[in-house]
Formats: sequence, structure tokens, C-alpha cells
Amino acid sequence: MQKRMKIAFAGPSGLGKTTLAHLVADRLKIAHPSTSAGDIFTREDKYNLKDLYGYEGKGHQNVINLSASDPEFGVTFQNVLLSRRAKQIEDNNPVVLDRCPIDNVVYMLTQAGHNMRETQVNEFINRAQLAYLELSHVIMIRYSSDIPFIEDNKSRVPNRYFQQYISDVFGGVYVRYFSHIIGPRVIEIDFWNLEERVKTALAFIEDSTKEFEHGKN
Repeated sequence: MQKRMKIAFAGPSGLGKTTLAHLVADRLKIAHPSTSAGDIFTREDKYNLKDLYGYEGKGHQNVINLSASDPEFGVTFQNVLLSRRAKQIEDNNPVVLDRCPIDNVVYMLTQAGHNMRETQVNEFINRAQLAYLELSHVIMIRYSSDIPFIEDNKSRVPNRYFQQYISDVFGGVYVRYFSHIIGPRVIEIDFWNLEERVKTALAFIEDSTKEFEHGKN
């Protein structure tokens, strides 16, 4: 039995990570706790963010807009969110998570990085890398041309051009800051068919677990 079974999905909001993570967790019969800020922020986190910045937990697009209008909010929000997600990774095993420390670095850089000193950015990336090392598997979901639509749940950005751009940023952030780290097994899924996604993810997890058990870590 593999010592760690900590699986995380990475990729832009709106590309089906949560649905896929639920299905994979159900097939593996392991926990799939929510990773959304509204669910993992403590009561104190929420009170402080609302009191200081007017944050009301209205979703991803609202965070983007607040970060643009109040740079200090963006920096604070991303730091708190990374801390809570890192703790979630540390405390749960086995687990399937629909977000990954790669996500944290992407959104820190795109929403708050231009308002941070280089030393702050470096410290944030180091923290994300340490959390990433705790994972056993990372499944990266990329934008693909066969995606029928971006679901508009009044939280995310339902814009194909934005999703393509962010997907490219995810690829670049992974290559620059995470690909050299020897730890989690990583696979990329860049097609839409849900059943094929599930089969691909499960086969990847099963195969890499067998490699570990046979001493090929």
C-alpha cells in the first residue's frame, strides 16, 4: 500500500476539475473535501477579510475584481488561501482535492504578484512547493478545443479566451516552478469526454501506484 494517496487536480476554474475529482474519489472510495475558499477559510479568516476589505465570498470573479481594486486584499487573500490549502493537504490521507498548490501560484502571480516584492513572491512559491511535495499524484486539466462551453455559475469567468490564457499560464507555472520537483506523479488531460477523463485518471493513479509498490519510486 502506498504510504501517501494525496491526489490533486490543477487547472483553471470552469474546466470540470471538481466533477472529475468527485468521480475519481467515488471510484477510489476515498474522501473528497471541498477546497473552495468559502469552505476552508476559518470563521476568523472570513471576518477579517470582510472587515478589512469587504470580502463576502462571492466567488472567483469577485476575488479577481477585489484584487484589482485593492492590491492589499489580493496579497492577503492569496496568502491565507495557500495556508489553508496546505494544511488541508497535510491533514488528509487518503484524499482527492480539486485544487493544487500550482493553482495558488498561478492566481497569486496573475492577481497579486505585481503588487508584491520579489522576496514575498519567492517565499509564497516556496510554501506552495512544500505543499506540492506532500502530494502523491497531480492531474493537470488543460483547456481543449472540444470543450462545449464554460459553465457560468455566476462565480467563475465564462470566457473562452480568458480560460485559454489561464490554461497557458498554468502550463508555464508548472514548467518553471514545479516540474523539476521529484515527488508527485503528474499527468495532463487535454480532452473533454468525461468518461475518458475518468478512465485516464484512474489508470494513471493505478499504474503509478504499482510502480511505487515495485520499488520504482
